[in-house]
Amino acid sequence: MNFLLFLTKIKQMKTSVLLSFLMPILLFTACKDEPTPFEKPETGMFFNGVVNNYEKAMIESQNGYRFISNDSCVSISNGISFFCTNMIFQGNSNYYMSNRESFGLNYFNLFDTVMTNRDSVINQYFVSPMPFAYIDTTSSVPNDNIFGVEITWIDGKGDYYTTLYTPQTGSLNLDLYSMSMGAIGRNIKVEASFSCTLYSPEEKKTITLTDGITRIISNTTCF
Repeated sequence: MNFLLFLTKIKQMKTSVLLSFLMPILLFTACKDEPTPFEKPETGMFFNGVVNNYEKAMIESQNGYRFISNDSCVSISNGISFFCTNMIFQGNSNYYMSNRESFGLNYFNLFDTVMTNRDSVINQYFVSPMPFAYIDTTSSVPNDNIFGVEITWIDGKGDYYTTLYTPQTGSLNLDLYSMSMGAIGRNIKVEASFSCTLYSPEEKKTITLTDGITRIISNTTCF
């Protein structure tokens, strides 16, 4: 009988030790903080979205992230065409290497059909506004009449993805955040939200970008 009591006490001690070991783990798991939601910066450019189920965040001037924008105007058969590329990426620094990932939102073929009023492209697309759409290069519409927005992504391996070659069913909304006169032309700051599918011509594969939001500024030197 004494031996049975001894075994019972040993089992109780093991249970007590096991619970004392597991309790901090259980408490830590229960109290672990939820992921901090992304907060848009008050100023500066940014991108946030879910790329193939992984959340990505890029804020200008934080962790080496930079923003660049370039525009150009060319004459086409029915007016002056306006192109603008906008990119957020991480540059190298003295203490870390770039992760190579970058996000881009590009304006494509926003043309002025009047020719005498080159400012109309600003009024039509950013002030009126005229609705934006993803560029659909798969359509049979002549190139001069294809216009809209292209979303791009470069992943950590350097593979390039674009919305150009895949018909889009996701959302795309652009809102004028501010507009001001620059040294040359106008500065147009836009906030956008979007979801899309991107295709890599080299890798022959697609990725998804969902719940995307961004703020970019374009200097329209043509207008």
